Parts: sequence; structure tokens; C-alpha cells
Amino acid sequence: MFWENREQIPTDIDPKALREAMGEFASGVTIITALNGDQPVGTTVSAFCSLSLDPPLLLVSLARASRTLAHIEETECFGVNILSSTQHELATLAAKPGAGDRFGQAAFSTGITGAPLLDDACVVVECALENVFPGGDHRILIGRALTIDKRSARTPLIYHRGAFTQLI
Repeated sequence: MFWENREQIPTDIDPKALREAMGEFASGVTIITALNGDQPVGTTVSAFCSLSLDPPLLLVSLARASRTLAHIEETECFGVNILSSTQHELATLAAKPGAGDRFGQAAFSTGITGAPLLDDACVVVECALENVFPGGDHRILIGRALTIDKRSARTPLIYHRGAFTQLI
């Protein structure tokens, strides 16, 4: 990017306006999971995408204060659970900071790394942590896909304009 005068770069973008603008981009909803000892932990994330097919890499963005992030960095593995439309209550619970037992009612299994994988998700991908990069108030995680399990043809959960919805 070329700027003749770098002092003219805007620095006063309102975070609320940015959040509202990004809310216009409909996205799928995931819960990123890890283990805390033998207990599953996780958080709802819409900042997720495919990064590379060869090697098979995924990108996830988590808040620096995320407890799930700390456990991923410790265990160096995580699960990506692409949620189905029936999982909106779990997505809401897992999005709340400091929420208690997020997985008490959710059926899950563990993968080859031990990462929790939600039984009712559309797709689950188990990842090894490849890299972590700074990203403002978030950390950018790069995960290498180790296993992929596309469950039955479930309808995905969608996040748009600050609310969960589903495809029509």
C-alpha cells in the first residue's frame, strides 16, 4: 500500500461501527474446543476460514483473553466444530465470557489429539497448532487439519447482524 503521507492514515475508526459493518457479513458459526486437563473447554467463533489446501491449514481468530486460547497454546491442538442450526443455544452459551460448564448438555467425543469434537456439529476438524500470530486484541491461530468428519447433511448455523439464523 502506498501512502504519500502516512500521517493522513485514519486512526479513529469507531469499534462499534466496525462491529456493525462486519455484522453485515453472514458467516458460519464454529465452536473451537480444547482440553483443560480432562475437561472440555471452548468458545464460539465466527472468525474462521480455510487457509490452504496443501498443506491443509485453517485460520481461527481468538481474543487474547480467551481461556480456550490459553489451553490451545498449552496442548497445541484444537477442534473446529462447524455448528448445525440445532446448536444455537450451545453457541450462545459458549460465546459468553466466564460461562460455567458449557458442555454439560452437549454430546461430544474426543479425537486422536484428545480435542473435544461435538457430536451434533455439521463438520468437525481436528487440528494441530502450527503457528500463532498477533492480531490486535486477538491472536491468529493457524491449525493443520489432522482429521475431518463431515457428519450427516445438517443445516449449518449462520451468524448475521448480531443474531443466529439458518439457511432458508
